[in-house]
Amino acid sequence: MKKYFLMGILALLLFSSFATIGTASPSSNYVPPFANYVTVSAPTYSFVGQNFTVSVDNPLGFTNYTMTAYISGSNLTGISPTSTVHNFQGSNPIFNFNIKSPVTQQTLYITIVTAAQYGNSFVKATQTLQVTVIDPVIFHAIVLNTGITTVKNLTVNFYLDNSPNPVGNVTVKSVAPNQEVSVNFTYPLDPAKYLGTGEHTLKVTTNSPLVSINGNQGSSTTKFYYGTPPNYNWIYYVAAIVVIFMIFLALSAGRKTVPGMRTPKWRKQK
Repeated sequence: MKKYFLMGILALLLFSSFATIGTASPSSNYVPPFANYVTVSAPTYSFVGQNFTVSVDNPLGFTNYTMTAYISGSNLTGISPTSTVHNFQGSNPIFNFNIKSPVTQQTLYITIVTAAQYGNSFVKATQTLQVTVIDPVIFHAIVLNTGITTVKNLTVNFYLDNSPNPVGNVTVKSVAPNQEVSVNFTYPLDPAKYLGTGEHTLKVTTNSPLVSINGNQGSSTTKFYYGTPPNYNWIYYVAAIVVIFMIFLALSAGRKTVPGMRTPKWRKQK
């Protein structure tokens, strides 16, 4: 009996040992990966004076999240809130903050530094984004209500380069009889990338036959040039050189001896 009692105690001790090993806690030196799992996003471009959002998504499982953004550029006049943004959050790993673009075209460099704590350990990550600040292209149209009743919810459509689909539209809440309204539409894309330098066609239409556009009934089509027009001054320089050369030839021809004329005495002397 005593023998079986001792064997039972031994089995219990072995079972306790295995249970202890199976439920052992991770080493206190372990820190989950952080830097490679931080995601930072922002638009690739922004118009001058426009607001845009920067998002920072840190991995879960940490505490005391902090985020600092350092903004630099050639001219930060008009930027808001400031060139440095700092925020602290206890357990929320996601940061979102707004930036108002400066009033000068340039490239903004936004360096994001995020940090967090895991137990007694601190982790950090750094990423840099670029946002191109550009001048927007704004299209204008003048609409006139030629009818005798008020037109409500007037839709003004803008088409580019004979595309069947409008690039965008603007809704005017109401236009009274004989009222003239100026409609402005900002091209929503990066014009340097999607519009391109050169001549373009702009067509404007409305959803009401009672409204004229830029003095035309139904629709209005105009042409415009985006980008720096080519410099043709070199043509004038070439023309000036040609004229000078022709004058030189004419003067040289005038000095030649005409057949039948006597040779001056001073030319006969040697």
